[in-house]
Amino acid sequence: MAASTLKQFAEQIGISSSKLKQQLLAAGIAKKDLDGSLSDQEKEQLLSYLRGGSDLVISKDRPKITLSRKSTSSVLQASRTGGSRTVHVEVRKRRTYVRRGELQRQQEEAKKTAEAEEIKKKTAEAEEIKKKIAEAEEIQAKAKAVAEAEAEAVRVALEDEQKKAIKINCNLDIIKIQLNTLHY
Repeated sequence: MAASTLKQFAEQIGISSSKLKQQLLAAGIAKKDLDGSLSDQEKEQLLSYLRGGSDLVISKDRPKITLSRKSTSSVLQASRTGGSRTVHVEVRKRRTYVRRGELQRQQEEAKKTAEAEEIKKKTAEAEEIKKKIAEAEEIQAKAKAVAEAEAEAVRVALEDEQKKAIKINCNLDIIKIQLNTLHY
């Protein structure tokens, strides 16, 4: 291939010069005038871009691609009068492909967000449970302290009563002995 102008190259391959300029820009070739020359290396770079070369960066502005396919077929249809006629049937199919990288990234972000919310929720629940356990332990400790204080008070009172009872018994024994000595 020899170097030619952009306008000549567009005519040679059968597309408009504006469309060729857009393709050149998309392929990463610097802006060219319609009368500017196009080298063999630039033509090869454009060709590899159009073939979908792996060394090119895919643009982010086209997240999905829609393919439209059209097929035609002929069907013979018999009529009531005995003749048959040919009916042409055209089938149009449209299929849209979404770039999986974008879809997967969105799904992963949604999943991470949901997991983070779940972790926050479980952490809040754990904190609430810890607070309730601490309150229950505090109430239990207070109840235990009150019970021990009451038990101590009852023990002291019982010891005092026992001491009084022993004193009374001792006094009764002394009185009995004195009464017995008086009777004899």
